[in-house]
Amino acid sequence: GGQNQNYSLDGGATWLSGGVLPSTCCDPAMEWSADGTVAYAATLTSVGGGYRAGVFRSTNDGQTWGGRVDVSTGSSDKEYIHVDQSAASPYQDYVYTTWHQGNVMYFARSTDRALTFQTPIAFSSAARGIGSDITTDAAGRIYYAWPSITSGSAEIWVKTSTDGGATFGPAVMAYDLRGRFDFAIPAMESRRA
Repeated sequence: GGQNQNYSLDGGATWLSGGVLPSTCCDPAMEWSADGTVAYAATLTSVGGGYRAGVFRSTNDGQTWGGRVDVSTGSSDKEYIHVDQSAASPYQDYVYTTWHQGNVMYFARSTDRALTFQTPIAFSSAARGIGSDITTDAAGRIYYAWPSITSGSAEIWVKTSTDGGATFGPAVMAYDLRGRFDFAIPAMESRRA
């Protein structure tokens, strides 16, 4: 029925229900604004028989959640979210999301605390991947990393942005894993690790 949200007002000693994010299923990620007044939940949302990366907001410590903003435009997986929280960054409180569509890595940003997201950027010419991570440094530079799924090997790739996600430099191989990272689990019919 959807992803359950819970919140605590006493440092995690007790928890209360914040309700269910409707039409959501998988791969949740959470983040907060620099001042802690806005919580963000990124998750896969059911749209027209497929799943898209979507973001919900809460402005009351997770007690209730506002309507979702669909970020991706097609069937998506492994969404992630990051907020630039650095006081020294000119992009403080920009919200960044990543995901993949057909193993092409994607990125979108919000400059208004996830009320809206700008048109996604597809990294079609970069190595294909599944899953990603994204962070920023004190100056607001973005580092977007993902493991590739190239045949017979795999690498960790990184793209960087120095303008708050408006543009990115070329992908750089940060590390050659010298092998696969995706393995079948003998006891599972179809899932992998």
